[in-house]
Amino acid sequence: MVVTANDAGTTVQLTVGQTLTLILTGSAAIPWRGLSNSAPAVLRQLPSPLGVLQPLGSIRAVFQALAPGTARLSAASVPSCLSQIPACAVPERSFSVLVDVTAG
Repeated sequence: MVVTANDAGTTVQLTVGQTLTLILTGSAAIPWRGLSNSAPAVLRQLPSPLGVLQPLGSIRAVFQALAPGTARLSAASVPSCLSQIPACAVPERSFSVLVDVTAG
C-alpha cells in the first residue's frame, strides 16, 4: 500500500506482515520533516535500501505491520522562508494518517 500527502487525515487498514510505503514529496524550499511513528511495536520502519536517493525535502519510508493495534504516522512541512524577515505567506502543512493493523 502506498500513502501520500493526499491521504492525510485518513485511516488505512493493514494486516500483520503487510507493508506500507509513505511518500511525502517536498522541496528544498518546502521540506517535509520530523516523521514520527506513535507505535513502533505495531508498525516498524524498515531500513532504507542502500543507494536510494531521496529528492531534497521529501520523505520516503517503508513500514511493516508487526502486531495488531493502531499507529499514527505524522510529519510537518515548514517552508524555509517562514524564518526570513519578512516571512513568506506560504502556510505550514501537517500530515497524519492512522494505521489500523489487524491479525488478518
